[in-house]
Amino acid sequence: MGLTNEISPEPRASTRMRSRLAAISMSLLVVVLAPMGRASTLAGPSPIPAAIPSRIVADLHLGDAGGGWDYATVDAAGGRLLVARMAGVDTVNLATNRAGPVLTSGRHVHSVLPVPYHRLLLTNGDDNTATIVDDESGLLLDTLKTGSKPDGAVLDRATGQVLVMNGKSGSITRIDVGRSSHVAGTIQVGGALEAPVLDGSGRLFVNVEDRNEIAVIGLSEGAVVARYKLAGCEGPTGLAYVASHRVLVSVCSNGVAEIVGDDGVERARLAVGPHPDAVIVDRVHDRVFIPGGGNGTLSEISFAGGPHVSRVFSTRPGARTGAYDPKTQYVYLPYGRMDRTTGTPTLVPGSFGVLVVDTH
Repeated sequence: MGLTNEISPEPRASTRMRSRLAAISMSLLVVVLAPMGRASTLAGPSPIPAAIPSRIVADLHLGDAGGGWDYATVDAAGGRLLVARMAGVDTVNLATNRAGPVLTSGRHVHSVLPVPYHRLLLTNGDDNTATIVDDESGLLLDTLKTGSKPDGAVLDRATGQVLVMNGKSGSITRIDVGRSSHVAGTIQVGGALEAPVLDGSGRLFVNVEDRNEIAVIGLSEGAVVARYKLAGCEGPTGLAYVASHRVLVSVCSNGVAEIVGDDGVERARLAVGPHPDAVIVDRVHDRVFIPGGGNGTLSEISFAGGPHVSRVFSTRPGARTGAYDPKTQYVYLPYGRMDRTTGTPTLVPGSFGVLVVDTH
């Protein structure tokens, strides 16, 4: 994900150094801001809850051949977890919590999304393509050109399009995923684009990692309509939209979660684990989860009574992305270790797995 699109447990080099210099300890101030953006309450040094042991349902060890990893997605219709890896897509059976087959191959896969007509769309960072495959056999059905270094992606059901964030070229490729898929256009944004989310009202929000901002895209206009600066954030990556509160949750490499209204007003700034790369939403229970790959924690942010870190679970170092199954309240966290002593980071043999955590 992001500027270099290197899949690894740690952030890319450009943000890793900044985050070390600006590292925020687990006792960072928790700031709650007034609706107009001025601080209404500033508590003293307020430590977030100490990490508690996780209720681990399963700790699955998957193969080494897939290499590094990025986004994970719960495919509810297929009853499985999909994990984007450098060499393709791994699966986990949600009913048995056992590793499934490697579904298909890819070239530095960052995202894998279920799309209509029993298909999956993959973004391939190494060859600047999106590929569409059969969701059962993994058979390649179509290959579409994107911008440079396609990364995060999201399906807009209202338009029948997948919006692909091109991390290096700073553009969004619109792909119509009807029965005959095709590229429907490009939106210029600028910067290193990361995770996208939709508000369901015609707007797309995307983190811009190297500018510490959220770009707001009007889909009908096909253009940027606003930019929200993220004060105190270094290298925003994961992003979620909590519709019940009309807020965005953006996580940053320096261990900060920025809570921003969909109008751009900052509502709160919370300390989370370092090197997060995703925000995982539980809409039913009004909470989000943020995996901190730097210290192996999973921060739960609850919105009842105002956003706050309600619990912190111990997980595994390197667990920085994940997905949530609302049927079981399980969070699935891919993790692993990377060897960085030889130039190009490589996965340490035997270290890759998926941790399944019960969040009841």
